[in-house]
Amino acid sequence: MNGFFLGLTVAGNNDTQGNTALLLSTAGSITLGEIGFQTQKRKHFSEGHIEQMRHYGFLGPFVAGMILATTETSDNHAIGAGLLAGGIGGLFMGHHVAQKYNYTQGDVDAISALTLASTGLGFSIAAESIDRSERPGIFIIPAVTSIVGTMLGQKSVKGVRLTKTQGNIVSFATGGAALVGIGLMTVFESEPALMIGVPSVFAIVAHQAMFHSYKKKNLAEIKIGRSVNSRLQFSMNVTPENYFANKQAGEKIVQTGQLANSVVKLRLKF
Repeated sequence: MNGFFLGLTVAGNNDTQGNTALLLSTAGSITLGEIGFQTQKRKHFSEGHIEQMRHYGFLGPFVAGMILATTETSDNHAIGAGLLAGGIGGLFMGHHVAQKYNYTQGDVDAISALTLASTGLGFSIAAESIDRSERPGIFIIPAVTSIVGTMLGQKSVKGVRLTKTQGNIVSFATGGAALVGIGLMTVFESEPALMIGVPSVFAIVAHQAMFHSYKKKNLAEIKIGRSVNSRLQFSMNVTPENYFANKQAGEKIVQTGQLANSVVKLRLKF
């Protein structure tokens, strides 16, 4: 994707921009893929870390595209440069965010699902505004709601540790609810704003319901595990010097009935 943006930046409005963009897109994808593979191999990034970078790798160009839409520019050089900057900036931001907290792949799936639903809500607000005016500045609204959705998602998943399966189910529930909303709005032949807004609301409600169900379950399991660990304490103390002391005082111990010094002490507290 960033390779295509680079091609668009270089080719601009030339007649061969399509071929150039395609060529650089192919070369860039192969190069970036190899760089990513070697980096992951060397750094041993977790699946959650990689997924978080992928999430921001899409979020960055989207936000940049919405900002460019507000400027109404038709210069392909500027469009390509803006999208490329958004893509690279998104990858760096995703890496930075993933370093601060060890997200699981399930966590990132839930974050992405909430981001998409929030973005849809932003587009519904923008669609309503388009009906009233022609101001291009309204395209900033979906960009803002997508960022807000990501930030809220990141905050909510901390400490929950969603599994990959749980994250997938949250995503499927979110998408399924959105499809139900689209079906209802199609039946009622609603306006564009409602056609986007209602499915987005359905998606957010389904997302939160499923997410909080798993959150309650996971936090309860974590609490039980911590409770068991805090009640049960095991310790072992080894004193090999007592072995030699007991050996030297062997006959004395037998004659006097004195207890030998313990070589290994085990202690179990409940």
